[in-house]
Amino acid sequence: MKGVSSEATNTDKMRAHQMKVKPTDGLRHEDVDLMVCTDLIDQSQTSVLNGSVSHASVLEVLAANPEDKAMASDADPQMLLKVVFKEKINLVSVCVRFPTPPKDEEETYSKPRLLKLFCNHEDLDFSDIEEIPASATCIVEDADATEAKITCIGHKFQRLSSLPLLVE
Repeated sequence: MKGVSSEATNTDKMRAHQMKVKPTDGLRHEDVDLMVCTDLIDQSQTSVLNGSVSHASVLEVLAANPEDKAMASDADPQMLLKVVFKEKINLVSVCVRFPTPPKDEEETYSKPRLLKLFCNHEDLDFSDIEEIPASATCIVEDADATEAKITCIGHKFQRLSSLPLLVE
């Protein structure tokens, strides 16, 4: 057929056109602190199990925390933080800071040694922790460490509605 372009020339023209188009920020990904930079955390449903009321609350710790307020368990060495989101999010990493343990004259506190993330288990309880496999685990081996960063790789951390975090 006369006057019909071959597929190769059309492809070349499309590539030339794409090179002229300026890139947009439509699919730009940016790491942000979800509590400080966005309004994605549902503060009414976010809670902690075994958290001591005499120390910082879960919302105080998630917010900008320049005073390094710390949470502590009231019963045993385990705490379960349940962070609930208002809409689905994609999670890249979780950073848990523990520079100084809470100050208390009666009790001694230690830094966490094990962190476990469970994806989309909003109703998770301590009885379920042994049965449900963790989506990610971090063991803090360095006694002088002041933070632990868990890199969230894979489809498990996409479209999250809640993120329970076990701290031991």
